[in-house]
Amino acid sequence: MRLAARPAGTFTMRLAVAAVAVALLASPAAAQPDPDELIADASQAMIRLNYDRAIRLLERAEEGGRSDRDQLVVIYRSLAESRAALGDGEAAETEFRRLLALDPSAELPSGSSPKLTTPFDAARDFMRQRPPLTVACLRDGRGAVLAIQSDPLSLIAAARLIAADGDVLTRARRRSGRTRLSLSAPAGAAQPLACAAVDRYGNELARAAVGSTTGRAAPGRGDRLDPTSILTPTDEPRPPTPRRSSRDAPESDTGTGSASTVTVERTPAEPPRPIYARWWLWGSGARVAAGATAFFAVQLQADEDDWRAIKRASQEHTFAEALAVQERGERHALQANIATITTAALAAVSLGLLVRDLVRDGDESAAQLGAAPLPGGGGAATFRVAF
Repeated sequence: MRLAARPAGTFTMRLAVAAVAVALLASPAAAQPDPDELIADASQAMIRLNYDRAIRLLERAEEGGRSDRDQLVVIYRSLAESRAALGDGEAAETEFRRLLALDPSAELPSGSSPKLTTPFDAARDFMRQRPPLTVACLRDGRGAVLAIQSDPLSLIAAARLIAADGDVLTRARRRSGRTRLSLSAPAGAAQPLACAAVDRYGNELARAAVGSTTGRAAPGRGDRLDPTSILTPTDEPRPPTPRRSSRDAPESDTGTGSASTVTVERTPAEPPRPIYARWWLWGSGARVAAGATAFFAVQLQADEDDWRAIKRASQEHTFAEALAVQERGERHALQANIATITTAALAAVSLGLLVRDLVRDGDESAAQLGAAPLPGGGGAATFRVAF
């Protein structure tokens, strides 16, 4: 009597799938993009209502440690609005608190959605009894001392001494409870100009000139950003207006030789992916199926052992006993094979969705229309698609 073959290779297949996933996730990260680029990409994700992606991009901008105070104001506000849109009011309130610590004059437009007003009002009530982040830079010989006059959310993690030419002369880490950070300029260094308070990632929270006090950086481009909380007809927050560099500024539309360009986003608005399109759900199913495969494989091994025992002592067993062991073994072998196929299918779907998510995060496509007059009359039109 022959029993069905015991399934093999299940755990090898699982290890291979896991190795591929780990290799994808552990690949070297690309160079950190400029914060303005990440903020601009996040604004596009918010336009498409893809708030999960917007949050990832904004967190990358913050964790990159290259943002100044104006950029942090946009990042905190956009994170708050994205988290509120996803229904996470507690996280949105935390982000609004950070916003108000840097910019106590921040407001939401009248008529804003309760998704925004509820956590914003709670954050404003929390900050109303607390002064905003304020620092002073006091001269100390050739160096200076950063005096932390108010840090209601303990955002300041270190300080930097800035020279007149913009170079960082020295740095100092903040120890728990310290409110004064000494910054000694090296011998022969340029004259100190200002002290900068930075967060744990190295982003500049505030800057104060030597001998002055400030609760924020000097007015910059970020102060001219449009409000980010104006609601659309769909009752969702609008994304922030990203900064524009000189190369992005539109040319004049008057005079000979002028040209105009209109960028058209080709990607349609996409809502957050449903639960069944998440890779981890299918991966969890694959793990359950793999466990079932192992269970039935163990049962099949026990059936084979029973069959060998009956064969060695055939005089002591009846044909009915041998037949029962054979049927049980065949049943367990079938169940193990089904579980193996299910594991492979679920793992393949999970890996495919994971790869799609990784690729989609870096995928951008847009179409650009342009028009320009030609000398002597007439005009030229261009159409460009970037992938």
